[in-house]
Amino acid sequence: QQVNIMHLYQEAKRLFQSKLYRSVESLTLLCISASSKAETTLRVKSASVTVPLVDLYELLGDAIFQQQYFKRAISYYRLAVQHKHPVGIKISSSNRHSSWIINPADGQLQFKLARSLYESGDMAQAIVEIESIPPSFVDLEILTTLGQWY
Repeated sequence: QQVNIMHLYQEAKRLFQSKLYRSVESLTLLCISASSKAETTLRVKSASVTVPLVDLYELLGDAIFQQQYFKRAISYYRLAVQHKHPVGIKISSSNRHSSWIINPADGQLQFKLARSLYESGDMAQAIVEIESIPPSFVDLEILTTLGQWY
């Protein structure tokens, strides 16, 4: 029996909008489990619709952050980053910006990671993470947050 991961993911996003974060957590973990099994099974039909693990981990991090479990959220945001660019994250020595951040969505993921670090009490690392976002992807929310942290 095939699980429609896309349908479950869309339902989890709807539940997130309804602020039912524990339900989002459960449903997203189910999606991740189903996705992991699909990736290791050769008999998965190519027509099946899947959701990238990065999106699942980010949504899970968001739901856990909203429940104020900041250290757990950090773990899932880091998994999202890892699945976005599995070859590794590099910091360019010339400009301090994370080389994996190549679009605004990447910048937002990095911001979520920084915000979780800050909320868990690791202010120094939070500032390092938020400052690693290239200026072209820094929006008003990120600037305001950084200003409040300083």
